[in-house]
Amino acid sequence: MVEKGQYAYLDNKIYCIRDSEQGKMPDYNLIEIDSNSLQYARTVFEGIIANMGRHGYPNIFALGQHMERMKNGAEFLNLVSKTSPVWPGFESAIIDMMSLNFPGRDRIYARPFVYTGGGLGVGRGEGVHFGIACEVWPDYAPGDAIVLMPHTLRAVDLFHLKQLSTLKANVKSSGLYEDSGNAKSRIIKEFDPSLGICEPLILNIMMNVAELSGANLIVNINGKLYTPSLASNILGGITRAAIMKMHLVEEKALGLDEVLANSSELIACGTAMSTKSINTIYVVKELADELVESAVISRNTHEIGLKNVVETVRTTKDGEPVPISLLAYKIENKSDVSFAEQISKGYLEAVRGERDEFKHMLTRVPSKPSDIIQEKARIARQQGIQKAEFLANINRAKVLA
Repeated sequence: MVEKGQYAYLDNKIYCIRDSEQGKMPDYNLIEIDSNSLQYARTVFEGIIANMGRHGYPNIFALGQHMERMKNGAEFLNLVSKTSPVWPGFESAIIDMMSLNFPGRDRIYARPFVYTGGGLGVGRGEGVHFGIACEVWPDYAPGDAIVLMPHTLRAVDLFHLKQLSTLKANVKSSGLYEDSGNAKSRIIKEFDPSLGICEPLILNIMMNVAELSGANLIVNINGKLYTPSLASNILGGITRAAIMKMHLVEEKALGLDEVLANSSELIACGTAMSTKSINTIYVVKELADELVESAVISRNTHEIGLKNVVETVRTTKDGEPVPISLLAYKIENKSDVSFAEQISKGYLEAVRGERDEFKHMLTRVPSKPSDIIQEKARIARQQGIQKAEFLANINRAKVLA
């Protein structure tokens, strides 16, 4: 169950956007309806988690790396320079908002984002804004299966593949999540939850394995660890990079057939997800048949899938159940060594402050917000309640009129 934060940050000011007594507050709708970023997805953001440490307080892992990627992205998209004096205060605000919304909690999630203001013309946003929202995420993606479906094939021509791969690896921008966001939405809305599907599997234009909608992938093939290279059109994940420091992981192009036929372990990793073992890869049968014809999946691998067909239904956007066949490829580790367990254990030790080589990457989140932040929050809540009462009085007057 996701808990949503009571307070949000926008341009150096705290707003009360939710209240346990009042519900959603008037300041819940802070972003302009004609925001240029809203119209054209010209936004950079980060997903930052604070995990409870061994000393009893939450720590952010790799805050510096998150901020560096965000600065690079903001400069790349011509939003704001990476050397702008606004960044140090914005970084401090992330810590303050985590402490204010969920003091002393585990798995505090902060979403800092930079976007442009009003203006409907392409690239004509007025002003640049800095916002932060917070939630608590106990389990980012419940389930241990992923699915490959027609909506998870990246549609980009070969000419732009290299440029897009460079952008994707270094910039966390809203516009680059269109394909994965669409696929994840379909999973949530259309597939039976009992299948345990947590994420869509995304292929790049070369029909190689790329990533999941919110995580990178590491695969154990014949006792060796591999991950798709940055040239595979993936995000250069911070969790992925940390795991590669702890384990010998080779970057390479991973064909779908190789992953389906030879994987003994498949590990998803990301800041929000942490690490997760994937036990099943579902492939929509209709798509699998097409991929056999185009030699993306071999006939032998296709035969393995045909022996494990799951007949189910998906729900259309109109609410109609439609039969669908899925080929189920089980990921089974038959060796005595589990890289997945080692990776999960090592990463949790790192983010909890139990590995010396990663302690310098931890930033403490105070278990209690400062007096100044508490006072700003008190004023924000008071102003929010006054706005709510003012609007309620106006509505009552309209009814009486």
